[in-house]
Amino acid sequence: MNKSLAPVPPTGLHSASGRRRRRAPLVWIAGIVGLLAVAAGLWLASGVWAPSPASSESVVDMDGNAVVLEDPIEDPEVLAQMNVVEDDGERFTVPSVGLDVPLGGLDMVDGEITPPGFTSAYTVRNLGTPEDPSAGTTYVVMHSIPDPGVAPGNYLIDVADGRAAVVAGEQVHVGEAVYELDSSYVVDKAELSQRAELWVDRPGRLVIITCQQLPSGERSVQNTVIGAHLVVP
Repeated sequence: MNKSLAPVPPTGLHSASGRRRRRAPLVWIAGIVGLLAVAAGLWLASGVWAPSPASSESVVDMDGNAVVLEDPIEDPEVLAQMNVVEDDGERFTVPSVGLDVPLGGLDMVDGEITPPGFTSAYTVRNLGTPEDPSAGTTYVVMHSIPDPGVAPGNYLIDVADGRAAVVAGEQVHVGEAVYELDSSYVVDKAELSQRAELWVDRPGRLVIITCQQLPSGERSVQNTVIGAHLVVP
């Protein structure tokens, strides 16, 4: 696995509930799972659940239904730099909510993180220290999508109550590493990058970010951030 860099401010992250935003002079974060640092934005790949059979070329949710991507990344150079792996042979699991999905990986490119799929969780290889969980922070991003679609992030959020669906003390497995949940909070996407403490590379820490969906099914305007500490390297 490539050596990761210390957290740096990203400029954008793509989400499953909105259009891709270009870098701007102001801090901005929008997207499903966003993560990144202090003077920049976060973004997640936009998508809309579509109640239709999936074709061989469709991007699908966990139930096999097509997810229509908005503004997909089409630049082959950017796609190559992202170096996306949908399944690295390990699993991301949260037993308390029944989440068990492939663990993939991707690289942040030009300050933007764009998870390409809706059935995997992704470590961000060049943010924090994912190759050595004991030495620093591991960042994991994943999509959630509006009901009735199902993506990994949907297991982690309580849409009706507007909060995380997991609580302190529950376990998260990132490959062989086992973490215990400490806390969670919901933050406006426009404020996520300003949470300086979120981007500090702390030994044995896990940060999970996904979109907090709205009961109305309208575009998500908040992210859910879940923190945990390492108990089994």
